[in-house]
Amino acid sequence: MGTVSQDMQGTVGATQRMVQNIGIAFYTAVTSLFINHSSNSDKLLEGSSHAWLFASLTLFLALLPFSVKLLKHKFFEEKYDSK
Repeated sequence: MGTVSQDMQGTVGATQRMVQNIGIAFYTAVTSLFINHSSNSDKLLEGSSHAWLFASLTLFLALLPFSVKLLKHKFFEEKYDSK
């Protein structure tokens, strides 16, 4: 949080927690829909596997920008260090 002034850090922290809580609530709602929808038709295992698939996809999409940035940094570092 070094990019904002000291008096704004509380506001930024509270906003970050609020957005994080909204994300957790959304994720919980979606995964519970998968499980609840499948539990009525005796396919609870299938609903659970769909919930895990959703979680894996969400994690992959969340980590993708960081991976691209890391690979991009390594590529440019190797390209310009070899000269």
